[in-house]
Amino acid sequence: MSVPSLPYPRRILPWALLLLGGAAIAVGYRYQRQRQDSLIHKTHEELSAVADLKIAQITRWREERLSDGRFLQQAPAISRDLAALFAQPGSPAARDQVAGWLAPMRREMGYEMALVFDAGFRLRLSLPDSPAVAISSSILQSAFTTARQSREVFLADLHRSDHDGAIHLYLVIPVFAPATQGPEPAPPLLAVILLRIDPRKFLFPMMQTWPTPSETAETLLVRREGDEIVFLNDLRFQRDTALTLRRSIHDPLLPAARAAQGDFAVKVGVDYRGAEVVSALRAVPDTPWFLIAKMDLAEMYAPLRREAWTAGLAGALVLLAGVLITVVLWRQNAVTILQRELASAHERQALADRLALVTRHANDIILLLDGTGRIVEANDRALAIYGYSLAELQQLPPGGLRPPGAPGDYERDFHLISSPDGAVFETLHQRKDESFFPVEFSGRSVVIDGQPYILGVLRDITERKRVEEEIRQINTTLEERVAQRTVELEAANRELEAFSYSVSHDLRAPLRAIDGWAQVLLEDQGPKLGEAGAQPIHRLRAASQRMGRLIDDLLHLSRATRQPLTRQPVAPATLVERVLAELRAAGTPMTAAVAIGTLPDCQADSALLTQVFFNLLGNALKFSSGRTEARIEVGSRTEPDGGCVYFVRDNGVGFDPRYTHKLFGAFQRLHSAQEFPGTGIGLALAQRIVHRHGGRIWAESTPGQGATFFFTVAPAATPPTPEGVQA
Repeated sequence: MSVPSLPYPRRILPWALLLLGGAAIAVGYRYQRQRQDSLIHKTHEELSAVADLKIAQITRWREERLSDGRFLQQAPAISRDLAALFAQPGSPAARDQVAGWLAPMRREMGYEMALVFDAGFRLRLSLPDSPAVAISSSILQSAFTTARQSREVFLADLHRSDHDGAIHLYLVIPVFAPATQGPEPAPPLLAVILLRIDPRKFLFPMMQTWPTPSETAETLLVRREGDEIVFLNDLRFQRDTALTLRRSIHDPLLPAARAAQGDFAVKVGVDYRGAEVVSALRAVPDTPWFLIAKMDLAEMYAPLRREAWTAGLAGALVLLAGVLITVVLWRQNAVTILQRELASAHERQALADRLALVTRHANDIILLLDGTGRIVEANDRALAIYGYSLAELQQLPPGGLRPPGAPGDYERDFHLISSPDGAVFETLHQRKDESFFPVEFSGRSVVIDGQPYILGVLRDITERKRVEEEIRQINTTLEERVAQRTVELEAANRELEAFSYSVSHDLRAPLRAIDGWAQVLLEDQGPKLGEAGAQPIHRLRAASQRMGRLIDDLLHLSRATRQPLTRQPVAPATLVERVLAELRAAGTPMTAAVAIGTLPDCQADSALLTQVFFNLLGNALKFSSGRTEARIEVGSRTEPDGGCVYFVRDNGVGFDPRYTHKLFGAFQRLHSAQEFPGTGIGLALAQRIVHRHGGRIWAESTPGQGATFFFTVAPAATPPTPEGVQA
């Protein structure tokens, strides 16, 4: 074996290496520039997503505070209690009445202080009690002026207290005198409630959080004051900067200044530290605030720099290695040829040794046949299974391992395995003790030292044949059982349909007759029977009507299982509005304030999903009817896996969590029928409908504090989520 010398002349090699290096540098530079542009674009998209998330959180937080204020402004009892307090300022009872609803709200909603002023700007009540409430007169004057003019609840802007230097913002709630029957178009201002909010408890911590690990990323809130930008929250790299750090609005490189001027397209700039950053800018709706989500370019480029250093070092090493290898190959060509030949000989010998070892100790039978079909070689496994020695196997005639009458044509099979493509077939072989066993023969033609041979690999398939026979018998009996069960299921469905028909027609007719004749009896003979005599008849009517409702609920439960499921795009918010309208039309007492939050669309059967909301909302109204301030919330949440969970929450009587397993059983009740009427079918029906949609339903509750029912449907692609609405 010979290897030719390298074909490159010595004078061309340096120029080739130089050209290769220059091309690598040019390609690397262009690649780096493209990576930089792509990285800036990707980082800006990520920052934009974070900015949108923060805007949504701030907007939701503001809306929650404004909802608290609107509740106090619109509740008639609030204005009556305040009027009583102002009429009798020294009355402990009047003060306790106002504090009775204001103190729990301040405590539960996280307000730092609650102040009540009358229309003359006089402080009438503060919670917690304080002999002297420090509040800037300018802030107070501005709040009263805006409240009187706008007549709306609003959030005053962030400001620093003149008293203790702390940063606050106020929820300003104008309360108007109770409406009277008269020509006055709008009631006069009665009071102004100020709820003080500490932004360091939620707003500032929320701004300082970041969804992913980062060494330099942060979000800022700023506002414009004249020709200056004021930073509103504490910063990551400078302390005590809230409402104290200011920058010029005319700084063209400062992202905050660009945002205040309405330029939200800027990506790269210089932040308050003088560091180059990439940023995403947003205006916070309904506020003078601007939000900046930013990250240092140094952090963004860090992976790219490491990649560039790694690629450059690797390229240099590759180039150096190429030079060294070329020189070595050039000078040591003859030595390399000898080394390759020697290594090739060693490899062939080692391969032959390994092949012999594998063949000898393989778990399958391996036979080597000559061109006539006689056995030339056999491995140890073949000798152990057949019971012959190698010499005895070599003495057997062609096909001598096949017993008489074995399946298959030996001549045809031998012709197939003699071809280069080979063949695989099954047959019977005979041991030396004349016992038979099935084998799978895989053979093909090979050439060894210029002579044709046949290499055969055989496997004992006795166990496989036994398993195949068992599977065949199981399949036969399984088909019979499936056919039998199908007949039984069809018969059961027919019986269920007959039962449903009987319940719907045959059972309800006698009940209607009982109720009707009982009513006739009361109308005709009521005066003669008296109250005591009519009482059993009233009970008879009530029992027959309750039995009718039970029959209707049983039919609904049966239809929920048998009714075809028609999936289509459904807007749950629309279904909830429709259910509330039906409940109002049916005369259901609507004593609770119902809030409908974000309800993403889904793929579901509209009628069945309406029934789920009908049952859950009906239960929520029923079990919260005893509350003076009953609240029901319909909303959703997103699970970690991306699935949507819908829920209905109330602040009613709740239930004992120990009996949660009974909630969804038919006729299972956790409260007496005298306390809360019903048949105990509604939750069982809701569970069946949810299960048919491939979802699950569960409940959580604390006795006396209400209950929350959650359910899911099979996930599907949905359009954008609608905004929450109030009902």
